[in-house]
Amino acid sequence: MAQLTPFALKDAPALIEAVFPAQKVSFEAQQERTSVQSQTLTGLGSYWKGRKPLILVKSIILGSLLPKTDDSEKDLDVYEMLMAFDSESLAKRAITLGAIKPVDLISSIDIHNPWDFFSHNIKQDDNRFSDVDELTAPFDSHALGLKIRWRRDICDDEKVPLFKEYLQRFETYEEKASLCKRPEECDQNWLSSHVWANTKLYFSNFGISANSLEELVEQLGVLRFGRKPSV
Repeated sequence: MAQLTPFALKDAPALIEAVFPAQKVSFEAQQERTSVQSQTLTGLGSYWKGRKPLILVKSIILGSLLPKTDDSEKDLDVYEMLMAFDSESLAKRAITLGAIKPVDLISSIDIHNPWDFFSHNIKQDDNRFSDVDELTAPFDSHALGLKIRWRRDICDDEKVPLFKEYLQRFETYEEKASLCKRPEECDQNWLSSHVWANTKLYFSNFGISANSLEELVEQLGVLRFGRKPSV
């Protein structure tokens, strides 16, 4: 693996010069602005009294530090993963918010055996049990008189593929993100757990070995300025 070399990116073009998901950043920033009391930066000191949304600040810092490569499409994919705009991050953010219920999933997406994930209220001695047990989703649980819940042994990681498929039904990013918590309101370790292997592989020729946003910013700062950047 390549070593982290100070100033290796000193004169390299920044990613933000070539690609920037302006519409997504704008939507997320507006979501943060309208949250009023749950804005992050306004309580941190007088410098932030202009109510700058954290998501906007983060997008500019990352976009300015990350290098532009020959593959702009992949650059954007990695950048959106780091910003938690990608499909897996959106699924995790939706799980955190909890607005999408089991009944929404089971009535909308294909699930070969829904009882791998959900439980229902029909007892084994009920004549309907066998028919219900053989159901495949989607189906109308209300019409069948079913109460649907998550199985107690299902963890959030196992829910992610179902939420990803559900969110894919919506055409716009705004529709998807409106069903999600803001990125900064989620558990950061879990939210970004799928990000770092991809990021390290993509920037491996620069010696990036980060496993957190803080480490990534520090390492990119060394590559550009020879030191950890300060804001």
